[in-house]
Amino acid sequence: GELSRSPLWRDGDQRRLFELLTEAGAAALGTARASIWLFGDNHRRIVLEDLFDVVGRTHEQGAVLEEDSNPAYFEALGTDRALEVKDALT
Repeated sequence: GELSRSPLWRDGDQRRLFELLTEAGAAALGTARASIWLFGDNHRRIVLEDLFDVVGRTHEQGAVLEEDSNPAYFEALGTDRALEVKDALT
């Protein structure tokens, strides 16, 4: 609906667009957090573009996960389109 008609799609404010997408995703899924990660460096790292925390109503960006430090996670990324992570801190 409303998000798909946002001028942010054509205006190029990617950061604000990602913020709106994570907020909408968390609301639609009923989750406490939602995030967008993008591959970098020939798929050997992922970079956090936006993480929305529902309780604190805060956004974070910039965290990086390297394949060398997380081989099982990157293997799963190579075989699945979406990952359900119960505890992102472990």
